[in-house]
Amino acid sequence: MDDQGGEQAPSDNPVASAEEDPWGAFALFAALSRSRLAELPPRALARVLPWAPLGVVDDLIDAQVLGPEHQPWKFRGDETDFRYLLARLAPEQVTDDQARALNWSQRRERDAFLRGVEPQSAPGELYDLLAKVADGDASVLKDLEGLLPRDLVLRLRRIQDGAATGTWDRDILDDRGLWRLVFALWEPKAAVSPARSAMHALMALRQAYDLICSNDLARRVPDSQAGVVRISGTGLQGGSDQLPGLPSAPRRGPGRRRRRAQQHPRLRPHEK
Repeated sequence: MDDQGGEQAPSDNPVASAEEDPWGAFALFAALSRSRLAELPPRALARVLPWAPLGVVDDLIDAQVLGPEHQPWKFRGDETDFRYLLARLAPEQVTDDQARALNWSQRRERDAFLRGVEPQSAPGELYDLLAKVADGDASVLKDLEGLLPRDLVLRLRRIQDGAATGTWDRDILDDRGLWRLVFALWEPKAAVSPARSAMHALMALRQAYDLICSNDLARRVPDSQAGVVRISGTGLQGGSDQLPGLPSAPRRGPGRRRRRAQQHPRLRPHEK
């Protein structure tokens, strides 16, 4: 009771157990029974975090009532609960030791993938498929789509759609980690202008190389105002300022599996 004789509002300080917090327990019960967790008062949310069953805390996260800003892991006395909630809401803060304690294999595989180390994934799992795609293996794209979040699925489809015309958004053209996949999908029907981008210049160079290998010196890749790659009777001539420094042309099909993290930043799956 307060000084005026009325009922005193409960504090919003965390409480150790439901027995010590009948107000918070009732508020949580009412929200759960009506399947309206969003109606749980913020004051009650803060009070129940130390003692609410972990499954209920999961439901609060799924209902977007509880988020990283609440830092619920700090209220849990159990170390396993602490690690789990930290991994669920703030995975970037999880240490290697905590990931091992959680047996979080996907986190370990992701770190290995980003370091360019051979992933230890079983065949057909996420990072096994990502490594194959990064090496230009287009045969696993459908399987990979089933393991990626929606935004990355759409990105993969944009890459595939662009192969029909040889046209991609600038962010895809600039991401050299995607070039092996692009080259595996792209079969130009005509000569490629090297002036369009560094990737187009590399494809034009590959076309010229293929003509040399086939001894077809009568054909050439057309000139452009910004750069030239042509076949002549004396060999390959290049006039594009985009050509120096390009990486060696990736070959179709799977190759080496190790790549630097910088090579494929836009095919990284999101972690919850």
